[in-house]
Amino acid sequence: MKKILLLFVLSGLFVSLFAQITGTTQTGSLVAKKQTPPKIAIVEPKFLDAKDYVHHEGMITVRGNAASESGLSEITINGEKAALLSNGMFFANVVLSDGLNEIMVSAKDINGLTSKSIVKVMCKTDAYPPVIAIIEPAVSRGLKIIKKSEVVSIKGNAFDESGIYEITVNERRAIVQPNGDFTINMNLAMGENILIVKALDTKFNSAVDTFYITRQTEELVTVGKYYALVIGIDNYKGDWPKLNNAVNDAKTVSEVLRTDYRFDEIITLYNEDASRDNIIQKLEALASKAAKDDNVLVYYSGHGEFNQQYNRGYWVPANATTKSTSGYISNPDLQTYLNGIRSRHTLLISDACFSGDILRGRTEEVPFENSDRYFKEVYRRASRCALTSGGNEPVMDGGRDGHSVFTYYLLKGLRENASQYLTAGQLFNELQIPVANNSEQTPIFQPIKNIGDEGGQFIFVKKK
Repeated sequence: MKKILLLFVLSGLFVSLFAQITGTTQTGSLVAKKQTPPKIAIVEPKFLDAKDYVHHEGMITVRGNAASESGLSEITINGEKAALLSNGMFFANVVLSDGLNEIMVSAKDINGLTSKSIVKVMCKTDAYPPVIAIIEPAVSRGLKIIKKSEVVSIKGNAFDESGIYEITVNERRAIVQPNGDFTINMNLAMGENILIVKALDTKFNSAVDTFYITRQTEELVTVGKYYALVIGIDNYKGDWPKLNNAVNDAKTVSEVLRTDYRFDEIITLYNEDASRDNIIQKLEALASKAAKDDNVLVYYSGHGEFNQQYNRGYWVPANATTKSTSGYISNPDLQTYLNGIRSRHTLLISDACFSGDILRGRTEEVPFENSDRYFKEVYRRASRCALTSGGNEPVMDGGRDGHSVFTYYLLKGLRENASQYLTAGQLFNELQIPVANNSEQTPIFQPIKNIGDEGGQFIFVKKK
């Protein structure tokens, strides 16, 4: 009986299931779910306002995303398989031809369903480099460009239909205006300078223009010869005590002038050679050989004397053994001999007691400025100046490193100068305060009276 009942139940279930499958029952029906093709979204290139995309290169990257409920099988772009990532992102590089290009992106899922998206790209390739025109300095083929200044301004224009991306001169980026005008300042070394101007358009086509600029030393004016007479006396006799540093001062001054500065001839007189007659003879020799465009420097380190009765200062030569002024060289005598030297510039540097008596001259000075115009002007004007270690007062023989205080700072100023041109006034400004702060003497720099000073400056010219 139980077997008959179980068979009846199973038979009923089978009939019901068959009815649902065939649709003969009212309890429901099985309908196949409708399948949708993959969806495609183009990310690159980006299109604006549904217009065709304009591209200026021969290849373009197509990138996007695809999605499918059943899973993606492949993405093709113009029939070629694209790279497909697990997250549905795809990309491929597509070669373009000039003109209008149709790019078809096709996505297929694992059930074989496909969808397509077509994009249009207008390709206008640019294989032409920019055109460079140098405006400044004026460049002429086969002609040398010669400059004397340290900095040169480069100006020009670069043109390209695709637009200018950048312009460089010797790999330094220039300032570029929207119309292609460019400017840049370049430092010039002495001698030949190669300048390479490179223009790059937005398609990375490049053009190069190369030219040379020769930088030459700018002379202030036609500079004549430089002469120096350097005198140092330690070994005094008789009533005059010996000094310790005068000869060393003079020798070091001579060495620095010869090594670091432009001097054509340096005459030296040390100790016994610096007699009254020899000093005067050397001054007379300078008067004979120095021409109107030449420059003369006289340096003296030794004893000095001021006679109150005669109201006059003196140099004391090596052969002066008494306090009689007959063996000295008076400041008026020095003025006479210096006046006979027809150089454009004469500078007397005196490191001796009572040296300031030779001064008291006054002229109109040219205000200092660190410019070529200033140096030209003070060189053009004649000068007859004295730079002394003190006024009408005793000065120190001892000082630092085997030099008097005055000459120590004089040498320091000459050695540490880094400029091509150094005026006597600039040198005085370098030593004035240090000497006054480290001694009981006050240096003075003034024109020598009554011998033709016109407000110019002796200029030390640094060797290259």
